[in-house]
Amino acid sequence: MVVGVAAVLVVAVVVVVKILGLAVEVLEVVVVVVVVVVVVVVVVTAAVVVVVVYYSSNSSSSSVVVVVVVIVVRVVVVVVVVVVVVVVVVVVVVAVVVVVVAVVVVVLVVVVVVVVVVVRVIMLATYCRYRFNAITT
Repeated sequence: MVVGVAAVLVVAVVVVVKILGLAVEVLEVVVVVVVVVVVVVVVVTAAVVVVVVYYSSNSSSSSVVVVVVVIVVRVVVVVVVVVVVVVVVVVVVVAVVVVVVAVVVVVLVVVVVVVVVVVRVIMLATYCRYRFNAITT
């Protein structure tokens, strides 16, 4: 019986460790995606600055430069907002999964402990009844 309880506890710990490992891997991927997006945004912004500086000396094309800058800024803002939303959603999902797994493991451990205690009490009651019957007969 003790071996069974130990086995259940070991399996519960292994499951928690595996799921936490997967959560860490997901968060690592999210960090990589965020870094890539930040690098792309910085490069695009630098390119826009170069274009603006280059074409600002030419007064005839200044309106085109303003339109290009506005478009690029809007695209960068949309990309940043989408990345932030995706990161928040992924982090929330990972947190929910970790909490659910922790709750399931705690419930599993409590159930195993309760079953062990109930079985022990039944065994003790059976033994006491047997001893009582042996003494009184």
